[in-house]
Amino acid sequence: DFQQLAVIRRMTEDLNLGVKIIGHPIIREQDGLAMSSRNTYLQEAEREAALSLSRALAMARTMVAEDEHDAEKLTVILQEFILSSPGTELDYISFVDQFTLQPVAEVDEGTVLALAVKINGRVRLIDNGYLLTA
Repeated sequence: DFQQLAVIRRMTEDLNLGVKIIGHPIIREQDGLAMSSRNTYLQEAEREAALSLSRALAMARTMVAEDEHDAEKLTVILQEFILSSPGTELDYISFVDQFTLQPVAEVDEGTVLALAVKINGRVRLIDNGYLLTA
C-alpha cells in the first residue's frame, strides 16, 4: 500500500542503500475495486459495500477538482458516504503528505487520500490515491 511504499522509500534513503524503489499504480478489477487477495473473502453483497472505497476516492477527486480542498470537510462527506453502504466499518480516512505521511489540512498536488474499511467486521480493505494530477 502507499504508506508502506513511503516508509520503504524513506528507509532506503535514510540508510543510504543505493537502491531506487519504484512504485506502481494500484491495479483495479473491472468494477474499480483495488486488487487484493482479501477480495476472495467477499460475498457478492459485501463486494458492493467494498466498492465504497474506490467510489469514495472518485468522489473526493471530483470534489477537489470542483475546488473543495478542506480535508476536514472532505473527511466528513466521505465518512458519511462510506458508512451509507451496509456492513461498512470505517478504520480510517486520511489526507496525508505523499512524502512525510503527515496529515494535511488542505489538499494539494502532493496529497494522498488513504482509506481503510472493514466489511462486516471480517475483511479489512484499503485503497489510496492522489487527488490532483499534474
